[in-house]
Amino acid sequence: MAEPASPAGLSSRTSGSHFLDTTAEYQWARDAAGLMQSTVDQLVKPVLEIHEHYDLVPWQLSPTMLDRYFAGPGKATSRAHRVGSIQLCDRPGRPAGRRRGTATPREV
Repeated sequence: MAEPASPAGLSSRTSGSHFLDTTAEYQWARDAAGLMQSTVDQLVKPVLEIHEHYDLVPWQLSPTMLDRYFAGPGKATSRAHRVGSIQLCDRPGRPAGRRRGTATPREV
C-alpha cells in the first residue's frame, strides 16, 4: 500500500526526511553566517517541537493546529510574570507583598 502523498508530491516518509534535512541545512547556514549556536537553536526549537508533537511536517499543519498547540503544550511561560512576581515575606518590619529589593521611605 502506497503512503499518502504530500502537497509537494513526496511520500510522508520522504517528506519527513526532507524537512529534517532542510532544517539541518538552515541551522548550518545560520551558523556559517555567524549567529551564535543558542540563537540558531532558539529559532529552530519551536518548529521541531511542533513537528514532534503532531508528527507532521510544517506544510501539513493547519492554522487551527498551530493555535491549539500554542494555547496548550507549546504555551511559552511569561518571563515578565516570573521575574516581576511579588515575593511575600514574613520578616518583622517588612510588609507582606512588597517587592524584594525595593526600599521603603524610612530605609532610605
